Amino acid sequence: TADGCFVCIHDPTLDRTTTGTGNVADKTLAEIRALSIKDASGNATEHKVPTFEEYLAVCKIYGIVPLIEIKAITTYSEFFRIIRNMGFMDTAMLTGGLWRLDTIRQHAPDMLYIVLPTQTDYAEVYDTVKHYDSVGVSLLYTNETLTEEIIHQMHESDIFVQLWSINDTEVVRSWLTKGADAVVTDYLTKLY
Repeated sequence: TADGCFVCIHDPTLDRTTTGTGNVADKTLAEIRALSIKDASGNATEHKVPTFEEYLAVCKIYGIVPLIEIKAITTYSEFFRIIRNMGFMDTAMLTGGLWRLDTIRQHAPDMLYIVLPTQTDYAEVYDTVKHYDSVGVSLLYTNETLTEEIIHQMHESDIFVQLWSINDTEVVRSWLTKGADAVVTDYLTKLY
């Protein structure tokens, strides 16, 4: 936010997911907290944009491992201070572009970092990340180059494999059976 707070929101702007408009980075936390989150149909709900600390607190209450997609961070030391203070340095999983990996390693050398690859050929993705420690990949499950063999090849190099976004229970079960380590879904309660 404009006043240096971390919030959990998918887009860099408020327009699609909240009742507000403009860039998240241009608004204060108080301005963002005054907004409501929109549902899938675009209607305002009673829910507010959570702070990063609130998200981690919910993870702690329910015993959930936090998966944190890094979108826009300028103060890594504060970001990792929050993770450390909330007790998640040994369990949180971060995800983002490969270009952030060196910076992440300066602050958290052993934290699992799940790369969101720009390549669409998953054999190329494997060649890119296989030399890193504590790394994973987040792959689009509908990509035609994703195979059970690619997943096993990545596992042989200790690469964590996460698939996204799967919203069908049978498809989730199928890919988990084929060796995927985790899936991202829009419907946790529907699949859980």
